[in-house]
Amino acid sequence: MVAYFIALQQIRNERILSYQASVFIMVLNIVDFFVKTISIILLMIAIKKLRAQELQNTSLSQAMKTKEGYKGVVKSFKHDPDKEDSMTDSSSLEKTLGIN
Repeated sequence: MVAYFIALQQIRNERILSYQASVFIMVLNIVDFFVKTISIILLMIAIKKLRAQELQNTSLSQAMKTKEGYKGVVKSFKHDPDKEDSMTDSSSLEKTLGIN
């Protein structure tokens, strides 16, 4: 970009616009356009991801505020002793081995 501004300044000082200078400026304008376009697209993708993450966090906090939602969230994190592996239970292990 520095070369672009130097070339543009020299062209303005000399008031001569040669074919090579016009092509150079045209190429730099095209490159500048694509760089700005890609930057805008990447910015839009980043904003979309942040909004999705914020929406997910908001819906979880809203669920925690309601009584039913709080119970559901807590239930999903609670330890359920009925669903334990039967081999870890000492009484069933004793029954399996035949120990009274």
